[in-house]
Amino acid sequence: MKNKLDKNLIYFMILFLLILVFYLNEIYNIKINIKLKSTILLILTLIYIIDMKINKKDNLKISILFLLIIFLRKYYISFYIVFISRFLTKKRRLQIILIIMLFFYILTLVLNYFGYLEFNNIKYGLTRYGDILKIRNPLGFSHPNTTMVLMLPIFFLLYYLYYSRLKIMLIVIFEIINIYLFYYTNSRTSFLLINLFLSIIFLGDKFISKIKVLFYLQEIIIVIFSIILPIFFHNSILDGLFSGRLIYSYCYLKNISITFLGKNMTEIYNTYYPLDNIYLKIIYENGILGLILCIIVIFYIINLLYKNKDYKAIRIFSIILILGFMESIVFYYFVNIICFIIPEYIFGNKEITIKNIK
Repeated sequence: MKNKLDKNLIYFMILFLLILVFYLNEIYNIKINIKLKSTILLILTLIYIIDMKINKKDNLKISILFLLIIFLRKYYISFYIVFISRFLTKKRRLQIILIIMLFFYILTLVLNYFGYLEFNNIKYGLTRYGDILKIRNPLGFSHPNTTMVLMLPIFFLLYYLYYSRLKIMLIVIFEIINIYLFYYTNSRTSFLLINLFLSIIFLGDKFISKIKVLFYLQEIIIVIFSIILPIFFHNSILDGLFSGRLIYSYCYLKNISITFLGKNMTEIYNTYYPLDNIYLKIIYENGILGLILCIIVIFYIINLLYKNKDYKAIRIFSIILILGFMESIVFYYFVNIICFIIPEYIFGNKEITIKNIK
């Protein structure tokens, strides 16, 4: 029993380290040495898995995870989480990541309240929409959109864990928080997506099952729209609705060539326009091959979720895919909580044992 508790603690420490580094680098503007982070993470991982039994039948699946890490290396931590999460029960690991995400989100709000994160508020406090100048308060986060986007996985986790018990009460709480955050951040896309998420919660599981073809095709449709909308509607009212994202995407499609294996985009990002569409970002960074792999992985995940009748996760994943049209961080571990949900579906529901525990 003590060993099991130790595994829970080490898993907590691993996730705490990952979320801590993200908040330090991206929110608190404190840069962490990558080698130090990687060393600590490696040590914790070795301690965590050293006495675990891995079924030989899982070797192929683990090998595929490592191949995905190589080809889609920016998202390696998400694949890494799929691997290490298989050693804990789903409820336990979801509760752990929820506690950690809530801690850092609330900590940021508290630090902002006492004025320690004012540099973020000053940097992103004013936003111009044409001739209209609006005040946007990121509440201490690195961008007003980030404030809303980082609330999404918390909503997802609360819904997945507690909706069956709280139901309407949870929906009301979500909407109150959504309106409150929108009042300060004016993040329209996240506000609308949260409302869309709350809406599809009311769609029955049977209905979700009947329209599964739509969910299977959703990724293809979004990728097509990611290319068509910027090309044909970059000078339309749609561009205003998407806060200039279409014109920026159009500039990339017009001026930057697409390759089969992708290219290093760091210098282009630093001197060009922001690219918030995750699908275009994958096309440019990982090439056509990377996009194909991404689509295959998404198809595989949707198939797993339907096969296991996890309609809650299907609703969540659908919103994540839509958000990818507007935000490029959605496949990272701190937003895409699907990587915490699917390990049993990949490796099976059998209990993973520890060598010295019968």
